[in-house]
Amino acid sequence: MKRSRAPSAPIGAVLAALLALTAAGCGGCNQASPEPTSDADGSSSAASSTGAAAPSPSDSAAVAAAWRARHPRDDAGNLIPKSGPPPVDPSLLPPKPGREPDWDLDASDAARDYVRRYTLATKRYGASLECIDIRPSTRAGDKVLVEVRTAAACPGAGAVRDVFVADVAGDRLGVDDKAKRDALARWPDGSDPEGPAKAVLNTSDMRKWNGSLKDAVFGKLQLVVIRVQMYGRGSYPVITLAGWHGAVNESATPDDLRSLDDDLCRANEGAPLGIIAGIDRAHILRIRCPGPPRWDRL
Repeated sequence: MKRSRAPSAPIGAVLAALLALTAAGCGGCNQASPEPTSDADGSSSAASSTGAAAPSPSDSAAVAAAWRARHPRDDAGNLIPKSGPPPVDPSLLPPKPGREPDWDLDASDAARDYVRRYTLATKRYGASLECIDIRPSTRAGDKVLVEVRTAAACPGAGAVRDVFVADVAGDRLGVDDKAKRDALARWPDGSDPEGPAKAVLNTSDMRKWNGSLKDAVFGKLQLVVIRVQMYGRGSYPVITLAGWHGAVNESATPDDLRSLDDDLCRANEGAPLGIIAGIDRAHILRIRCPGPPRWDRL
């Protein structure tokens, strides 16, 4: 038995339907971009496909002004913070020094100590002063004299070696008679004793600082040295540590520091020095050589 087939649609009708669907799916394909139009001032603008106008310069300026109002700046163009930092408790800040370190001359007879520092620094009488007696200073008219003799326990005891003319306030040193005395050597900083001092020597490159003072003392105590300055015409080292460490701290008494004092004086050939911590330059540990160490406020 044969089944009857449904009558097929005419080909023309099918093609017409397909064309209609294609046209509907690409309704805007053949629309051209809007042509630019000329404004009254001659500038060009174009309408969008939705008919909205492009933003004008006045609109952009308004947006920028609004943004600046939200984020104010100073005259240099830096942002002004809306709130300042919290207040800092002054008691938590390290004290500030009131002056630069000096070379801690003996206040009871500064002229005598000045001569002693010079003879130690220049080794005028050799590596030590064991056979040298530096007498107390005396005044002759407007001059301050410091006599140096051979010590009593040494050969030639009592012999006059030098008579220095010391001007501590002016930082000058001479002798009473240049025809009778040996010429004065220069201080360690290279300055003439009768002329002005040079700038304070300063180094933070610890590779350039060597010697028994560094190796025998600070290395042994594990103290980290970050700077060395040479005051007193290069004769008085002021050593800056990264911080107080171990037994070397501000609560240490002279008795606590006695061993350190002996080691430092021996390593520095009997010459005094000062020690400062980097975070607190207002307090200095004075190693006096001779004499007990003491804390000083700058």
